[in-house]
Amino acid sequence: MAAKFLNYYASANTARGFVTYFEDNLIGIDKIFILKGGSDDIKSLLMVNIAINWFIKGYDVELIHSASDEEEVEAVIIPALGMAVVNGDVQHIEQTRSCSSAGEIVELKPDETSRGPATPEELIASLIKNVQELYKMAYKQLQSALRIHDGWEKIYLDNVDFGKLDEIADAAIKNFLSDMSMKKEGIVRNRFLGGATAKGAVDFVMDLTRDLGKRYFLKGRPGSGKSTLLRKIADAAQKRGFDVEVYHCALDPQSLDMVIIRELDIAVLDSTSPHEYFPSRDGDEQIDLYRLAIAPGTDEKYRDELESIIGKYKEAISSGVSFLAKAKELQNQIKTILGDKFTLESMDKMYLDLVDKLNAYVNDLIDKT
Repeated sequence: MAAKFLNYYASANTARGFVTYFEDNLIGIDKIFILKGGSDDIKSLLMVNIAINWFIKGYDVELIHSASDEEEVEAVIIPALGMAVVNGDVQHIEQTRSCSSAGEIVELKPDETSRGPATPEELIASLIKNVQELYKMAYKQLQSALRIHDGWEKIYLDNVDFGKLDEIADAAIKNFLSDMSMKKEGIVRNRFLGGATAKGAVDFVMDLTRDLGKRYFLKGRPGSGKSTLLRKIADAAQKRGFDVEVYHCALDPQSLDMVIIRELDIAVLDSTSPHEYFPSRDGDEQIDLYRLAIAPGTDEKYRDELESIIGKYKEAISSGVSFLAKAKELQNQIKTILGDKFTLESMDKMYLDLVDKLNAYVNDLIDKT
């Protein structure tokens, strides 16, 4: 079987502030190489090259992307080797218990001959302070969007047939699990379906589900029971010993957007905006909860109210994204300042030194088996 790349988010800028499930995704990882020094994009480039290196060798590779920039990674994991490389200068990674217990610090230092001018510490401190303020303003706007979204949900919650939703959930669980179970404890890995980035909403849904035989696309309105259905499926699978990937909503982490059970070869996802997808191949099915469980005519009855709510919601989201974009501009300035210290030659040396460390660990692992 060909090796696979898996891209996802383990943290997000949400309406409830910054939320991370980073540690959940280090379950089973025995060795962590913690990169310190240099800018985030330098560490990201090193990790991407490491990922490609091990992918070419035939290993499945996971890339955890930055909550602020989908093009930047903050960790690479090679599950089969129980090994990971992480950006140790990211606060939520630095504070992860697994990193301190299984970690080895790797200092990224350029050659003395390649050093640029001294880092203007006061300028960086000022930029960081401004970035933090912009994030606070972004979270405030996202909080406003969530409150508006709650009003949007209430319209459909007031018109939902909860008995029908229970029937749908019971039928889905019976269909997916039947009488199957695993003779082990199921592991739950919490992640985010997408991210609220400077470019707006970004997700890796098609990447995450590409190799799965069955995909169920949940359609419906806010408040029509999609998250509740996903939670029931995840809980039932985990109780029967299956490993479950639980993908939370990037706006409201208390809500679920997707569940993947790879041991059963299935994914069930909320397939509505801003991550709207449709069945496109054999094995895809659509489940329309609005049609199945919401009182007919609800959309038409509340048309004017819904138009007002949706307009305000989009405005709040757009405002939040604009603050994230401004924060990203300042973060790019910080990266440029820090990145100026490193030449291509020093980057090559850092990469080769890191490869040597990883190879030494793997060779030692092989010798012990």
